[in-house]
This record gives sequence, C-alpha cells and structure tokens, in this order.
Amino acid sequence: MPAYGIAIVPSGWNDSPFLAFSPNEYAAWQDAFVSGTQALIYEATPTEAIIGEVVIVEASDSTDAVESLAPQAKAIHDTAGLMAGLSDANSAAPTSNEAQRIPVRVIRGRGEKRIPLSTIRQLTTVDTFPREGEQWLPLAKSTYEELAQLLI
Repeated sequence: MPAYGIAIVPSGWNDSPFLAFSPNEYAAWQDAFVSGTQALIYEATPTEAIIGEVVIVEASDSTDAVESLAPQAKAIHDTAGLMAGLSDANSAAPTSNEAQRIPVRVIRGRGEKRIPLSTIRQLTTVDTFPREGEQWLPLAKSTYEELAQLLI
C-alpha cells in the first residue's frame, strides 16, 4: 500500500531519478517503498528545507525497474561515470554498492519554493526532525498534503 513521508537527502539533490537509502533505513521502511508512495524531499545542510516532491515508480533496484524509467534515467543508470557522479551528489548516502536505490518520478523539482525546518517541525509535531542517521519520516496523508500544498 503506498505511503507518504519525507525523504532526507544530502545537499546537492537536483531532481535525481533515484533516492538512495542505507541498508538499515531500507530494511526498516521497505514496506513503505512501493510504487505510488509519495515523498517530500528534505535537503540537509545548508538548505534545511523541503525542496521538492517525488513518487516512487518501482520498489526495487532491478533492471526491470530501470527499463520502466524514461530513456534519460536509463542512460544515467547504465553509465558508470554518471552513476558515480550521482553518488557524489548523494554523498551522505552509502556507496552505490551499499545503497538501495529506489527509482522515482519527480512531481515538483527543486525550485524557488521551500518549506523551512520550523514549518516542518510545527506541522509534523516532530521537534527533533531530522534525526541523525534517519533518511525517512513517515507521515499521515493529511500532514503530507498540508506540507505539499506549501510547495505549490
């Protein structure tokens, strides 16, 4: 069943066709990482804000998942040098050998509108967000929708 949440990414996220999760984070939340799950993108320092929105298009890192993506995303996946560059952009994530990459479609890319940390904490009632080592914060659909409206 699709879920809603905030994916925490390191600085430099720029409409990437993948989200990368550590093995522990993926294991903890893999039931939520199914096709149709929607995620707001929270960029860590220095931005400290929600900067975009994505939807998971497949819940695996298989070749079949890559085949279902746009040709440009497949080219990124197939080109080792570009994947290394993607890994650099997601430097807080483990190396590509360790990370679980989940294909996504960007709904709202990085743009002018941002949701600051203070607003995120207020609407989620999680005063300690983001927590060290965590890459996913599950949300109720109503909270997700309230936050997503602020990006429009």
